[in-house]
Order: sequence, then structure tokens, then C-alpha cells
Amino acid sequence: MPLLYTGIEHFFPVVFPFSVGHALTDMPVLLQTIEWFGMPGPATLILVTSCVLVGLCEELLRRRAGVLFTPTAVTALWMVVVAVGVARVDNIRHAPVRHSTSVALVQPNVTVEEKRAHDRTVREGVFERTVGLTRDALGTGPSLVVWPEGGFPFYFDDRAAAAVGDATSRPQKYTKRLQQLSMDVGVDMVVGALRKQDDSTRNSAVFVPRSGLSPTVYDKRRLLVFGERVPLADTFPSLADAVQGTSHYVPGERSVSFEVDGLRWIPGICYESIFAEFTRDALNERDGDVLLNLTNDVWFGDTAAAEQHLMLQIPRTIEDRIWLVRSTNSGISAFVSPTGTVVARTEIGTSVVLYGDMAIPDTAPTLFRRVGHTIPYLSWMALVVLLGVRRWRFHRVGTSKP
Repeated sequence: MPLLYTGIEHFFPVVFPFSVGHALTDMPVLLQTIEWFGMPGPATLILVTSCVLVGLCEELLRRRAGVLFTPTAVTALWMVVVAVGVARVDNIRHAPVRHSTSVALVQPNVTVEEKRAHDRTVREGVFERTVGLTRDALGTGPSLVVWPEGGFPFYFDDRAAAAVGDATSRPQKYTKRLQQLSMDVGVDMVVGALRKQDDSTRNSAVFVPRSGLSPTVYDKRRLLVFGERVPLADTFPSLADAVQGTSHYVPGERSVSFEVDGLRWIPGICYESIFAEFTRDALNERDGDVLLNLTNDVWFGDTAAAEQHLMLQIPRTIEDRIWLVRSTNSGISAFVSPTGTVVARTEIGTSVVLYGDMAIPDTAPTLFRRVGHTIPYLSWMALVVLLGVRRWRFHRVGTSKP
């Protein structure tokens, strides 16, 4: 059962890849083995423990409490996991530092009503409020300032630099102001924004350099079903407007890195960072140093969903031994260290700037970052072998009868 369940978790995750192993997110010491096995590692251990406990209870109910070899072995395995976890956390924390940097995360807490408002003065007010928080953040001396997903309340216009005089549209005007802000304050910025391109819309993370050079753009590649894309709408365009409250964006085609303060920052937008293989591939393609996530969870309100969203992203830090810098509109913005520890975070529904210093450890690439998931495939291979052996034994017993 543990082998079957672990395989199903990995190969059939529906939309959001929850795992039994995520139950240990608040106890990073117990998760350190995922640098080798990924989340299926602790998930399998939890499931094995559950099955052993069920078996033990059955034996006790039948008054057949015999040899406790299996429970003892599982207990010993947990002790090994704890010992390895303590050692790995200590090793990572005391590893040589190859680079240090500082980041300010701007959390403007724009409401759902402000997001949906068509009144231009509302959007202008949101922009000014976010700019004010950005100027407040400069007192901490950050190397990078990050606005969340959709933090720029207008369409980001790539042609803004070429627009002059009366030809300047509102998006171009505020795009220019954003670029000028970065140059004036002398800090690189990453901003979440929508972009119009060839009559299509993209959900993007835009790197605005303080040098005034052209921005670098990352377009979200994994779009949320019925949130950012409507299935089959490319084939049947009428479907794009058939479901009220949905959007149909165009996905990006490639990973991107933002070069800031001598580091390569790999952007992911919203739930992209909950996918282990997707994140691992992007980090390897760009030789990434920091995972940067831009999110807008205001739609969740004060439910537990915002906590769950962060919970699903934390394992990426241990799998790849990398910092996660998470900037959100309404919370939870956070800094998560390569040990899976939430070093700093904000609360939901607050307008605040979260500042963090990060020491990038000089560590070798993890087994997971090199080879990816192994446990799910090994689990299904083992399951096939076990079923084959059982069938062979059954057939053998059946043919041996007189």
C-alpha cells in the first residue's frame, strides 16, 4: 500500500501536487532526506509507519502480540531520519558562504475590489501606494526590491521607451515611471505585471534594472486551469468567454534568469513553484542561485489556503539547497532558507515591507537536483515485482495440488 499510494501521489497529482510528506513542513529536521528522494521519501516513510501501526493494533486486538521486529525497525528508521536531519541542518547552516545579498519584498495588500476596479484613479492610487512602500524599503539598503504578482496595476508596455509626447498611453506612462523609479533610487527591481502582446495577454515577472537598460521578462509557463486558461479555448475561441471570471492567457516558452548582485535569480509565478521537477529543470537550465516566487493570494481571503500554498513551496529549498524568496500581494511573503526553515514571513492582510539578508551557502548540488525523482519509479518497479512474485507463488501453489 505505501508503494502504491506514493506512486499515485506522484503520477496522478490532479492540479495541486499535495503529498502526505507535506505534513512535516513545520518540522524541517524530518524533511532533510528529500535532498535525495524528493517528497516521496518522507511520504513513503509516513505510509509505512501507518501500515505498521495498523498491523500492530490488529495483532493486539487478536491478543497475538508477538515479535515486534517491524515496529522496532520503523522506530529505528525514524531515529536515523532525525539524526541525519539534525546533522544536515547543522552542516548547511555552517557551510562556507560564497555570496551574501539583501532583498526587500513589498507587500501592498491590494484588495480584490481594487484589483477588479475599472476606475483609473483606483489603479493610480494603488501604484502610488506601492511606490511609497518601495521608497520606505530603501532605508534598509537592499540590492533588490520585489513587487508581487500583478503588483504593477497597469499593463507593462515594452514599447514605453520609444513612446513620446501625445503618443504615450497610460500603460506606457506608468511603465516609464516604473523604469525611472528604479534609476532614481538606484536599486534593481522585479515586478509582477500583465503584458499585452499580439492581442494576447501574458502573466509576467519583469526585471527592471537600475541601469536603465531594457527590462528582462519572464512569462508564466504553467497557467492555472480556469484561472488563467480555459481548456480547449485555443481550438474553440468562444470557450474563452464562456466561463465568467476566468482569463485565457498565453503561456511563456522558456525559463529565464535575472542577473542581480552577482547571482542568478530564477523566477516562478504563483503556483509554478509547487512543482518539484518544473523548478529543478528551470534552476538547472539557468544554473540558478536563488528561487524567486511572485504570488497573489488575495483571492483566498483569510482561509488556510495561503498557508497551504507556502507549505507546498517550502520543499523546493531542501530539494535544491537553495533560498526561496517569496513576494506576495497580501501575504504570506517569506524568506525560506536552504534548510527549509522559514526565516522571516509576513501575516495575511497586511501592508508591509519584509526585508531579509541572505547568505548563499557553498554546497554541492543535491542528488535530487542532479537526477530528480527516483522513489516513485522505484516504488512502482518494486510494486510490479511484488505482484509478479505473488502471482507466481499463487500459480505454483495451484499447480502443485493433486
